[in-house]
Amino acid sequence: MRSIPIVGFIILVSILTTIGNGSTETIVVDDDGGSWADYSDVQDAINNSGANDTVLIYEGEYFGGITLNESVSLIGNGTNKTTINADGDRYTVRIETSWCNLSKVKITGADYNMGSFGVLIVDDLDNITIDECIIIDNDKDGLYIKNGDNFTIRDSSIIDHMFTAMELRVCKNSRVINCTISDHRTAIELPGGSNLLVKDCYLESIGRGTIVSNVYNATFEDVTTYPNSSVKSLNIGITHSEFIKLVNCRGDGSYSIWGNEFDHYSNIEVENCTSQGNPFNFIAHDRDVILEAPRGQVAIFNSTNVSVLNATINNYSYALRIHYSDNVTIEASNLDDNDIYSLYIDESQHIRCLNISTSNNPSSTSNACGIKAENSDFIRIVNCSVRDNDFCGIRLTNCDHTEINRSIIKDNGDIGVQIRGSYYPWSCRDNNVVNSTIQGHDTGVIITASYGSFIISNNISSSDINGIDLSSTRYLRFIDNMITNCSGYGIDMWESENDVISRNHIYNCGLGINIRGGNFTLISNNSIFGSDSYGMALFGGVYDRPAREYLIKYNEFMDNRNHSIYINNARECVIHHNNFGKAQSAMDNGNTWSLTNSTWDDGEEGNYWADYNGTDGNEDGIGDTAHPIEGDANSTDRYPLMDPATTSAPEKVPGISPIGPMIALVALTILLRRRSGRK
Repeated sequence: MRSIPIVGFIILVSILTTIGNGSTETIVVDDDGGSWADYSDVQDAINNSGANDTVLIYEGEYFGGITLNESVSLIGNGTNKTTINADGDRYTVRIETSWCNLSKVKITGADYNMGSFGVLIVDDLDNITIDECIIIDNDKDGLYIKNGDNFTIRDSSIIDHMFTAMELRVCKNSRVINCTISDHRTAIELPGGSNLLVKDCYLESIGRGTIVSNVYNATFEDVTTYPNSSVKSLNIGITHSEFIKLVNCRGDGSYSIWGNEFDHYSNIEVENCTSQGNPFNFIAHDRDVILEAPRGQVAIFNSTNVSVLNATINNYSYALRIHYSDNVTIEASNLDDNDIYSLYIDESQHIRCLNISTSNNPSSTSNACGIKAENSDFIRIVNCSVRDNDFCGIRLTNCDHTEINRSIIKDNGDIGVQIRGSYYPWSCRDNNVVNSTIQGHDTGVIITASYGSFIISNNISSSDINGIDLSSTRYLRFIDNMITNCSGYGIDMWESENDVISRNHIYNCGLGINIRGGNFTLISNNSIFGSDSYGMALFGGVYDRPAREYLIKYNEFMDNRNHSIYINNARECVIHHNNFGKAQSAMDNGNTWSLTNSTWDDGEEGNYWADYNGTDGNEDGIGDTAHPIEGDANSTDRYPLMDPATTSAPEKVPGISPIGPMIALVALTILLRRRSGRK
């Protein structure tokens, strides 16, 4: 037997319905039956309702998903009394028509192979209100709307779904007001749409707060976000959106704003927003700004002449981002202990990073770097400490005219420094790494599709794989570096051309210099000692194309376990004035294309071989008999030296510019072509 309050409940709702809609019918549902009830099943009541009717659901738990296919108001007796339980169906409430209201019910129990929803609203509907509801534990998502117009979600709680609490996809003229969301990977997702409002919402125990992409005109006001396990999560993330306003937002996560070359982050306003109690420093379309000692995130967009000094920015997804800006200085700052990256630079130029620390970003994603720059020019990274980032220390993509100088780059997971461009034409030019320590990575330095870069006077050591990878580089100068204790290759070259590898010390590596394809490169005055395999090896590159016309001279080879020079597939290389310090120091197997093999002298003098047993009758310093080279090519050094070759004069490196060495390489190319009989 039901208690007296049912009468008041029915009378109150009937009066409100009559006032609001004129001539309508009120239908009562009670799972226990009773003389006051029209139905005991909610779906039966909906199926027998008409437009603008009200379906009242008395207290109880009603099992099985329901479908709203009439423009009705579905009103419960309060979320602690009226429950709709999908009992394993794909959705708890499915709305298929416009002008519906859903109020004062608990919605739960949808569970269907990771494709379930608490409330699913089909495409292209309008004027729907969800008010004073609890949407809880429906497996995948709480609420999903697509292409909706004039929706209101108000005074409701959405709790404990595996993925997203609510997704309003390409909706317009809609609002989310005074809602509480907890225990989700993402709280609110707004992909597309316009004229949206999120206000007075509290988001807790979530992975990401509010995600906004390709939205026009939206306001987020008094939104509070507390992540579930890491303060490095997102408060609000905005991508490719315009006329966005953040007002009085707060939380422990980060703010992330992205754009593209078209919108340039236009018309985004940030007013009095904080994270971890620190202001979110948003600088947009401004100039001549000095930001002294900030402790909260810094985002610089479309601005000129900005200085960030003495910053301490820690425990965010990123510390500082620079987009479409010019002449920015970051100096004497601590940007450690952020999740994805400490400093991100995009489409900007003349950026100076001086005496900053960007360390301990633990995310395992491909973005986890101390410093990451894309499509930017004239970046200087000087006296910086970049340590213990999970993926990469410094990563420069499609950048020109950058300099890394006097910096310490250590223990950054996969890569110490990565400089990469696009192929044909090379979109990464004149990037220099100088006087820096690069230690404790899988690979110390990776340079791909780069033109005219200088890698000079660095200490590269303790790499689990390679010291340096060079792939499709052109006119690169790798000079005066120390490469030690690399388990794989000291230098690995793939299809590189017109490079100079000179005056480097390569000790205790798996293989000193590994060459695969490429051509017209000078390798001179290097010391290659103690390799576990070959000192230097030349193999074919793409399509098994032989390594071609390398000039290898004045190098010292000592204590390499196998051959100091091993040619598996090379043509027309010239090898002279090298010192081979042990027996069986070279093997030449020619090339797979049956072309001209390599020459082991310069036409007058050859190499010094510690195991040469010939005589020098005329005492001219050259052996009277040729020195045979092991291998299928049947090569010989026609003019073996009786004494070790004296190191040649250092090649001049005229400053940080490729012009001088480029001229030298052109001369080298002409010499090699003439020696092979071509014009």
